Amino acid sequence: MKAQKEKTPVSQFDYYLPKELIAQEPIEPRDHARLMLVCRKTETISHHYFYELPELLSYPLVIVRNNTKVFPARLFAKKKTGGKVELLLTEEVQPHLWKALVKANRPISPPLSLTLIPDGPTIQVVEKTDSLYLVEFPKTLPMGEILDRFGHVPLPPYIQRPDRPEDRERYQTIYAQ
Repeated sequence: MKAQKEKTPVSQFDYYLPKELIAQEPIEPRDHARLMLVCRKTETISHHYFYELPELLSYPLVIVRNNTKVFPARLFAKKKTGGKVELLLTEEVQPHLWKALVKANRPISPPLSLTLIPDGPTIQVVEKTDSLYLVEFPKTLPMGEILDRFGHVPLPPYIQRPDRPEDRERYQTIYAQ
């Protein structure tokens, strides 16, 4: 019998952070981003800048590099009634079929046709699976073109502004592929 791993409640990751300390724009140059160092051995916290990282590392060590590329996965659409719907694409199931998180003023029920904003093609919400929906895009347009024209950078919710064209580059890690 396998031992079940205990789940850490998400609430343990909540903390107070004053709004005035939340950067709304990426810092330039990038290596001037602030860095908090938590030393488990001494149970201390110190504050640094990312360019100081080489001096802060101790060996032996393991470095994990995030090479995830952020793509314009956030889409805005409207129902035939005019109601607005926001989609966040999470996984491509097959060409032109994606899993997505959906946010709307009222719950939506598949099957449902939506029009991408502004003046975009019609997409189909075909099924709901758990907390995700399956969304089908027209096969007449390349998916890359749909995302380039109608997609938005999914900025974190604490960034209180709409995305801008330069965010497509500015919110990538330098290792993005």
